[in-house]
Amino acid sequence: MQQLRRLALLAAVFSAGCGDVSINRNSDMASGGQSAGGADFPVRVGAETRVFSGIATMLFDGPACTSEAGASADRWCGFVAQGEGSARNLFVVNVSQAGAGVPVDCGTPDPNCLLLTPSLGGDSVDPTLHGTFFEGDTLVYYDATLAPRVWRPGMAGGRLLAERSNALDLVFCTPATRGTAVACLGLPAEQPDPELTLGDLFIGKADAESEPLLAPVDHVIAGNAADRGGVPRFGYGFPVVPGGDYVAWTSRETAAGPELLKLQRAGDPASQRLVASDVHDWDVSPDGSRWFWLSSIDASGVGTLQSASFPSGAGVADIATDVLRYDVAKASGSIATISATAGLTGILDPIFAPASQLALDTKVRALLGFSDQGHVAYTKHFVGTNLVDLLVAKVDGSGSCAADTTTSVPIASLHFSPNGEEALWARSKNEAFTSGSGLSTFDGLHTRLSDCSSMSFSDNVAALGWLSSRTALFIDEFDSEAGSGTMRARTLGGDAALDTANTLIATQVDSYALTGPAPGALAYTVNGSGDADGVYVRAFAPISP
Repeated sequence: MQQLRRLALLAAVFSAGCGDVSINRNSDMASGGQSAGGADFPVRVGAETRVFSGIATMLFDGPACTSEAGASADRWCGFVAQGEGSARNLFVVNVSQAGAGVPVDCGTPDPNCLLLTPSLGGDSVDPTLHGTFFEGDTLVYYDATLAPRVWRPGMAGGRLLAERSNALDLVFCTPATRGTAVACLGLPAEQPDPELTLGDLFIGKADAESEPLLAPVDHVIAGNAADRGGVPRFGYGFPVVPGGDYVAWTSRETAAGPELLKLQRAGDPASQRLVASDVHDWDVSPDGSRWFWLSSIDASGVGTLQSASFPSGAGVADIATDVLRYDVAKASGSIATISATAGLTGILDPIFAPASQLALDTKVRALLGFSDQGHVAYTKHFVGTNLVDLLVAKVDGSGSCAADTTTSVPIASLHFSPNGEEALWARSKNEAFTSGSGLSTFDGLHTRLSDCSSMSFSDNVAALGWLSSRTALFIDEFDSEAGSGTMRARTLGGDAALDTANTLIATQVDSYALTGPAPGALAYTVNGSGDADGVYVRAFAPISP
């Protein structure tokens, strides 16, 4: 459990894994980290309530709490507790009720805390093949036999997604961020071609009538030895559009053929359609009217950015050429692109005015995040796999900010505030991180993007995020031997600068999770090898002006 706890606290915040399969979560993910919602006011953290006593950690493969936008149900979070022997118990707890003062005890039968399985299955490889995490209001997990299961608020227990056997493994099970669609990749143990990884895409709905909930809908080439070290040519995800429950995926029918984009409503096999050929790295506009994708990519992934009508794929139009990476702002629909020739470019209206493009910077290596207010975070330099700078530009060309150009910034430490006007991030304090020769400690910094002014709020930060647009949350004083630190909050003043005083939340914290959107709750685990060990919940509410 100790190693898992450290991964939950550090690796999930300050690193990013990659693999041969692209799980496209562009459907509704806010770039730059988890927060409780878009509340543009400081919040007060409520009284502490312990819901479980013993050694535990919040989920570590992905989001640990429900977060579907617009959902009216109570918010729940998942955690893993030490069971008998080496077994791991998976619980889900109603943090809305716990935060409201309702007594919740996960050690006894309690409708507000459910034991989903006494023996959680999973793995610790990267990428995680059998993960446990929420997307939206849907939790996926694996039992001891590695059969995938799903749970949503209102269910008495988990439901079987698909049967696993020695002949078939179900991996990368992923739910949609809105609605009840779920997809998994089925990999047969026997592969006829040693150069190819063949499989079946399974699709279904968490609230379908009968189990197993998923069924195979397409035979896919999930991997190709010729692509290793290059660009994955298979992936799936969930477009967020009115009506919902869509699943989209790309795969090749032959080893050297083009990627085909297909679309289907979960639970409706007759709705499957071929949208377009020669499509890579798709996305959908915020209003659900247009596809975006790369076409004619080369071995490094450089291609032509195009748009087309959703869902039909008709009316394909070129937006930009020589594009290596692109990202779509989930609020405005603006696009930022990276190309070898044009550098970083902003496109304010890619649908009606795609030719109106603004040059933002040159020699850009990677996009790190895109705030709802149109701030694009990016890097220009790497040492090995680590970043050594952090820059931010406004997609409309109205301003730029060189937050750091000299020291290592962990690739996943950037967290835009929910209103997109502030940023939290971490900076390495020594060369170990940059050189890859060992562990590093990190300064925690806050940057006000309006004038690029930065302020350090911790000299040993281990995790950071936002409770609201005006309240930062972080863990510092990290003890590497114990694998835990001190959790604090700090509000922003009227000038959008961090106040000097911290609010102590808890000590010996080794993992935490936030529900969203507001009204929110904070769940965290304390592990100090003492009587205080357990899972705690605190609600948070606006501070009255």
